[in-house]
Amino acid sequence: MRREYNGGPSNETRPSPMRTPAVPFLLATLAPLAAQHLEVQRSTPEVPFGHRVAYSPADGGLLTRGGIASLGTIDTRSLDRDTWLWSAATPSHEPPAIWQFALATDTARQRVVQFGGSAVTTGSAALDQTWEWDGTDWLRIATAVAPSPRRIEAMTFDAARGVMVLYGGFGIGGIHDPLGDTWEYDGVTWTQRQPQHQPPAGPGKLAFDPSRQVSVLLAVGGTWEWDGNDWRGPLAVETIDLDDVLVQDDSRGQVLRISDRGLVKAWDGAAWTSFGNSLADHFPVRFGFDPHPGGGLLMLDDAAEMSRFTGTAWQPVGPLLRPLPGDRSLQWDTHGDRLLSAYPHGLVTARDSATGQWRTIHPGSQPPAALRYGAWALDATRGQIVMHGITQIGTSGRTFLFDTTSEQWTEAHPNHPGPSTWGGAAAYDASRERVVLWGGEGGPYGLPPVWEWDGNDWHRIDVTFSPAIRVANAWMVYDPDRRVVVLFGGYSAAVPFFTDTWEWDGRRWSRRELHDPLLADRSISGAAYHVARRRIVALTTNGSSLDPQVIEWNGDAATWQLALGAGDPLLRGLGSILGYDPRRNEVVVAAANDLGWTIRSTDPAQSDVFGQGCPGSHGATPHLASSPTRLPWLDDRMTLEVTDLAPETQLATLLLGFDDRSWNGSPLPADLTPLGFTGCSLFVSIEVAELLTATGGRARWDLTLPADPHLLGDVLFAQAGAFDPGANPGGLALSNALRLQAGQR
Repeated sequence: MRREYNGGPSNETRPSPMRTPAVPFLLATLAPLAAQHLEVQRSTPEVPFGHRVAYSPADGGLLTRGGIASLGTIDTRSLDRDTWLWSAATPSHEPPAIWQFALATDTARQRVVQFGGSAVTTGSAALDQTWEWDGTDWLRIATAVAPSPRRIEAMTFDAARGVMVLYGGFGIGGIHDPLGDTWEYDGVTWTQRQPQHQPPAGPGKLAFDPSRQVSVLLAVGGTWEWDGNDWRGPLAVETIDLDDVLVQDDSRGQVLRISDRGLVKAWDGAAWTSFGNSLADHFPVRFGFDPHPGGGLLMLDDAAEMSRFTGTAWQPVGPLLRPLPGDRSLQWDTHGDRLLSAYPHGLVTARDSATGQWRTIHPGSQPPAALRYGAWALDATRGQIVMHGITQIGTSGRTFLFDTTSEQWTEAHPNHPGPSTWGGAAAYDASRERVVLWGGEGGPYGLPPVWEWDGNDWHRIDVTFSPAIRVANAWMVYDPDRRVVVLFGGYSAAVPFFTDTWEWDGRRWSRRELHDPLLADRSISGAAYHVARRRIVALTTNGSSLDPQVIEWNGDAATWQLALGAGDPLLRGLGSILGYDPRRNEVVVAAANDLGWTIRSTDPAQSDVFGQGCPGSHGATPHLASSPTRLPWLDDRMTLEVTDLAPETQLATLLLGFDDRSWNGSPLPADLTPLGFTGCSLFVSIEVAELLTATGGRARWDLTLPADPHLLGDVLFAQAGAFDPGANPGGLALSNALRLQAGQR
């Protein structure tokens, strides 16, 4: 039960969870709760195989629907061309779940028309249904006559005559039942045409040529044209590829043919002429044409990202929904409130915490493309990505720095070049403000040293006790709670999968004697420290995207624990990378060529700042905050810290209450200026006042919450103050306030 105490009448028996350490239940030692309180949520739309895209003139966006996905069927989605974000449409009626159907736009009637296809839920049976999208809902159109059931048919809108043209496909007998008939639909009924000439029966691709006023068909054996009376062709003998797409390009007055790698060809009535470059880093799944100014030929790729064809190349439009493939890490940039992902060839992708959207950063300068498997870590103190690697075997190490403010790479020239290895592991030790680098291939025999970067130079630390060398896929994650770098995973020629866990404290390695069956025979795709849950979270696979697992370790447990297993249907995506977003308190997973998803606590501990404090005599305003690693979790210690007190302050007061709206019949916040506390406000009711010892302008308060499920969701409010004679006539400096909500890991 979640509730906030407001001081008013209540029929509940109200516990007083944080009134004073002497309250008996605070001393209770209840058994810890064993249930996992995690949920996984999709963060990018799934792009199913076999869907279709069309321009929807009624609502001015792009429409995609249908298709087969491993997780079910994705139905109608629309693209907002102002934000370039997809959203699920919520029509009152929806066509059957299908794929291999025809979808085209009737610009005269402002409708999107759908016909035929294979039913996903009934054994892929061919359909003969006609549906129309009016911008809000799907309408089933019952016609007296209709084409026979079919799939992989070709359809386009003939704007000159105002009719939909449909050709061929496969009938109910599948590939053994090719169809070669021609139909036209005027919005009321279907009419079968009887041309003198006919293209070969079977599948095809159709698009209307706005300049030549004909429908262009790419069919088996060549290209044909339909003028409304007869077919003419074959005009260019080329083998059809069912992955090819024909698109009507109104801006150029041409029909464009796009291959499955994004190679664009234009039709001139006699031949296909190639122009433009193919896609290098995307797997296109569907193309469409946006007739709006600035629209043009658009490509939707396998991660629901949009690109526009400029005439010579494809350029991304709108926010990216995932990072590019090839990286192994997501790390938090405190300066920009974003997760960053870096690549040896210099590209950086960023996920904004506020919007959850990706963008690609193309710096003007970048590391050499030949940098081998550069290990990197984000130096949060200096705001730099530190990337180290070699350009070729036998050469010295090279170090490159990416400034997260200017978003530019520069090469560092330290006195010591660092290790001449590749494929190592790196992590940033925030307590010592150093990047720690270890392992990799090409290193010295014997015990591998640890290298540390202090912002200017690399320092080699030789050790007498060390993890066994591993050449790749080892992970190092900094644990800020215990101030150690944790190493786990990896492989070598002798050991396919390491299952040991080690810790580096800046001087020596310590092996944790754990029982680690969850690391056995599994590769680690990504890892990060979850500050709120005080755990290292890792994503592992057994070499197949069908068996991913999320595991975690809290530093005190005797083994890694399973947090989310393969039984969760949303967990998939080979080559995924993982990071932690402390602003949202969520784990972010982005698959290189698949979906993105997030993992959140279903009952998270929360600490929210509100209200503005009043300054002390030294000019600074006291600030109250929860320790990021000590939030109000049940069965754990909560820590509150007040900073920016006057240096001479020896005692501070922590005010605790159950309400932020009223206290003793008076509304909150309450202006304290009339009492002599100029510019100060009270934001919380005062049920308890705790005295804190202050040293060096800061004070701390700890409270261990019991593992009592009845406390889950309970809310407490806090504000700190200190006696400061020079602050105001009343001699009091107050902090901001906190809203604290108890959560369960």
